[in-house]
Amino acid sequence: MTHGVTNQILAENAQEIARTFASIHMPNEFELKVDGGALAIVRRKTGGKVELDQMSTGQRAAFALSLFLAMNGRLHSGPPVLLFDDPVAHVD
Repeated sequence: MTHGVTNQILAENAQEIARTFASIHMPNEFELKVDGGALAIVRRKTGGKVELDQMSTGQRAAFALSLFLAMNGRLHSGPPVLLFDDPVAHVD
């Protein structure tokens, strides 16, 4: 998948990704925003953009789970039930 297509998919799903991320990531240090057609991770305290490698493992896990759930929710022929084995075990 090209970088442009990836950004398009993230931007199209940004609101749902951000909503899910905010509900599972505490203490809610980051906010997800669409910036210039791309999804950006922003530190609430400073307003500065953050790269995934600047987040903790738990924060990255919360982001990945949010991305998966948002994209799975858009499937027309996806599975009716998803089973997870402690998906937030290492989420901060």
